[in-house]
Amino acid sequence: MKRILESIFVFIFLTASILSLVGCNANIGFGSYTFHYVHIQMYGGECVHLKVDSWKNDDGGIELETESFGSILLGDGTYMMYDSRECPICGKVDVK
Repeated sequence: MKRILESIFVFIFLTASILSLVGCNANIGFGSYTFHYVHIQMYGGECVHLKVDSWKNDDGGIELETESFGSILLGDGTYMMYDSRECPICGKVDVK
C-alpha cells in the first residue's frame, strides 16, 4: 500500500512540475517593451532607421506606426527594435 501511495505522489509531482514549465506563456524577468526606434534591414543590404510611435506584436513579425511612413508590417528577421538614440548595430545614424 505504501508503494502505491509513493507512486501516486511521484506521478502527481512530475505532472505538476511539467505543467508548471509549459503551462504559461509569460515572459519572466526584468525588461521593458517600450521601444522608440527600429533598425530595418532592406533586401539590397541598406539599413533604414525609423522613429516608432507605437507597435504591436504579430505572429510573424510586428506592425509599426511611424512618424514618417505611417503603418508598416515587418516580418521576423528583418528588423531590430531599440530604445537608445544610437543604433546598436550601426552606431550614430540619421533617423527618419
